[in-house]
Amino acid sequence: MGEVLSPASRFVDLVWKRKLYAVPGVPFSLLVDPTGPVATVFELEGGEYVETARREAGVLKLERPFPVTIELSP
Repeated sequence: MGEVLSPASRFVDLVWKRKLYAVPGVPFSLLVDPTGPVATVFELEGGEYVETARREAGVLKLERPFPVTIELSP
């Protein structure tokens, strides 16, 4: 699951959607905050999302859940 945060739905994206996606067991969550820019990856562990990668500006390279490179530029 991937989300781009917006000022209008920030609380929903950060709190409610995490709980909503954890129930069916969505294994990974990627949140991009364009105001930073910041990209954060969470992995579902024991029914809760745990931060597993974070990058503020620059480039975020991931191997899990699949290989991807995300460029974060202002």
